[in-house]
Amino acid sequence: MEGFEATVTISATSELAIRNELTFIPTRYIILSQTGNGLITKGTTDWTSDYVYLYNNGAVSVTVTIFFMK
Repeated sequence: MEGFEATVTISATSELAIRNELTFIPTRYIILSQTGNGLITKGTTDWTSDYVYLYNNGAVSVTVTIFFMK
């Protein structure tokens, strides 16, 4: 399975750009761990070969470890 793992902190009600480390645009992600009370979803910006975007729908900052894959 091709993919990459990233650990990031996303501020409350914010979208975060994460550099895509793959040679293709990922289509799925799995949240491996999370600290903070928030709902992390795919961002409103389309994923590209350069960046993927995640959005924190919660009222506090959240630190997540995520695995992106094909």
